Amino acid sequence: ADANRITGNNIDGRGAQGRGIYVLDGDGNTISNNTIYGHSVEGILLTNSAASNRIVGNLVRSNEFTGIDVYGAGAIRNRVERNTVNGRGVQDWGILIQSLAARNVITNNATFRNSQHGFALNYSARTNTISGNAVYSNAVNGIYIGVNSGGGSGNALVRNRIYRNTSAGVYILAGTNNRFLNNVIYKNGSPGIRTLVGAAFTNIFMNNIVLSNGTVGVTNGGTGTIWANNDVFGHTKDYANSVAMALSNANIGANPLFSNASGANFRLSGPAPMSPAVDSGTTNGLTLFDATPVLYFGRDMGVYESAFSNGTA
Repeated sequence: ADANRITGNNIDGRGAQGRGIYVLDGDGNTISNNTIYGHSVEGILLTNSAASNRIVGNLVRSNEFTGIDVYGAGAIRNRVERNTVNGRGVQDWGILIQSLAARNVITNNATFRNSQHGFALNYSARTNTISGNAVYSNAVNGIYIGVNSGGGSGNALVRNRIYRNTSAGVYILAGTNNRFLNNVIYKNGSPGIRTLVGAAFTNIFMNNIVLSNGTVGVTNGGTGTIWANNDVFGHTKDYANSVAMALSNANIGANPLFSNASGANFRLSGPAPMSPAVDSGTTNGLTLFDATPVLYFGRDMGVYESAFSNGTA
């Protein structure tokens, strides 16, 4: 079924089995402003050749397996935006992109209180863009990439706020050529970022701020990781098994001086005091993945580009 609109419904799955909304092979559908809860599998599932659908502004909560699931090689070019995915401690996964799903855009969602991960890329999910999301208070990891040797590849994770998750903020079990750009990873369990992939896998981390995550900021499992222009600060050990990462490529270790981190306001302070993350990032090779305008002399680290400059080119 193509080009349909499903909007403004209350879809209560309590006492029933199955899914709230199931799109099988449909193109160009819009699913918006629904409340979907209490189902035994997914709240929303896009699968097979589900392409170019919009999932926008829904409240998805308390579904036993997954809030929103984009599944399969034919699940392409879908846009999932401005949804609230609240697991309420029941739902395993918040948003799941898996099994060769590609070129989907997942943006400006909030996913929280899930009993496992807030967000996951599994089974060779590839070339998806995950941007501007708030991923917090999940019982295991904030963002998880893994499951099998394919993991996820070629995905861009840009300007997400990942905070107060019980285990790692970002956990990469398997995956390569993923780009993590301008994210904030704050007050998660230890470590803030954990990569377990080997030297044959290359994942790129640039312009991220990793602050006050348990005892360890970053644990890196292989030499293939590219790590540049990041700020890691406020841990008993900022880097574990990652010494070369800490000492190269314009990384810093300084308090980023957020406006109000405890209140999840991750804007950089300035001009007095001036955050050391201002103008400390890089645009090298990143404009394809992040079109946020650069103000003043350089890209800032973290989620928000500030209206300040440290005055150096």
